[in-house]
Amino acid sequence: MRCLAPAVLAALAPAASAQPADDRAALLEALRAANAAFDAGRFADALAAYDAIAARWPLPEVHFRRGACLERLGRPLDAAAAYRRYLELAPDAGDAGRVRADVDRLEAAGRARPARLVVVSRPAGAEVLLGERALGRSPVDVELPPGEVIVTLRADGREPVSREVLLVAGERKSLDVDLPPLAPPPADHGTLGWTLAGVGAASLVASGVLYALTASAIEDANAYDRRDPDHSRAALDRMQDDAGRLEAGFWVTGGIGLAALGAASWFLLTADDAPAPAASGLRFRF
Repeated sequence: MRCLAPAVLAALAPAASAQPADDRAALLEALRAANAAFDAGRFADALAAYDAIAARWPLPEVHFRRGACLERLGRPLDAAAAYRRYLELAPDAGDAGRVRADVDRLEAAGRARPARLVVVSRPAGAEVLLGERALGRSPVDVELPPGEVIVTLRADGREPVSREVLLVAGERKSLDVDLPPLAPPPADHGTLGWTLAGVGAASLVASGVLYALTASAIEDANAYDRRDPDHSRAALDRMQDDAGRLEAGFWVTGGIGLAALGAASWFLLTADDAPAPAASGLRFRF
C-alpha cells in the first residue's frame, strides 16, 4: 500500500497548491492522522479522515486510500467506486492497469453477494411485504437479491406505508417507518344534510303543534272568569303558567328546526365537494 508522504503536496491540483502555507500544513497533518489510523487497522476511522480530506482537496491518492479502507470494511462496490474516482483523477497513473483490474474484481464480487434489508416500524409487529411476498412482522432482517423493490408495511388501525428501496449487492439497507393512525372516514355531507333536514322538519311540526296549544291555553286563560264562585286565582295562575311553558316550547322547537334546516342546506350544497374514494388498485408511493 502506497504511503502519502509530504511530497504529496506536489500532486495537488494547481488551485489547491495555491493555498496558504497554513492550509498546506493542515493537509499534511490530516494525512498523517489518516495514515496512522489506516496502519493501525482502524479502517472506519481512517475512512472518515480520508473522506474529510477528499471533500477539501482533490487528491487522487486520497481516493485510492478510501478504496482500500472500503475494501477492508467489506464494502466492495463502494471500494470499486472510490478506485474509479482515483482513475478519473489520475488516468495515466503507473498502476492504472492493476487498479482497473481491482475495480472489475470488486464489482463482480459485490454483484455476487446478496443485499441485506432491515425493517423497523413504530408500532412494532407490522406486517412487512415485498411486493406481494410476506417477509414477516417487524422488526425484519433478511437477505434479498439486489435491485429496486417496493416494501409495504401494514398494521391494524394504521395507514399502510410503502417505500421504494434500492438494494445494493453486499450492502445493508435499513428502513425505519412510522405508521400513522388511520384517518377517520370523510363525512358524508349528503347523508348528514338529509338527516338534519328531517330533524328540522320534525322540529317545525312540533313547533306548530305547540303554537296551537299555546294559543288555546292563552285563550282559555283570557276567558277564565274569576268572578265565578267555582273559579280561583290559583287556578288562573296555573293556566297562565301552562301557557307560558307551551310558548317557551314553541320558541325552542322552532329555533331548533330553523337551525337544523340551515345546517342541512349547507351540507347538501357541499355534498359534491366531499373527497371521492380512491380508484381500486391505485398505488400510492411515499
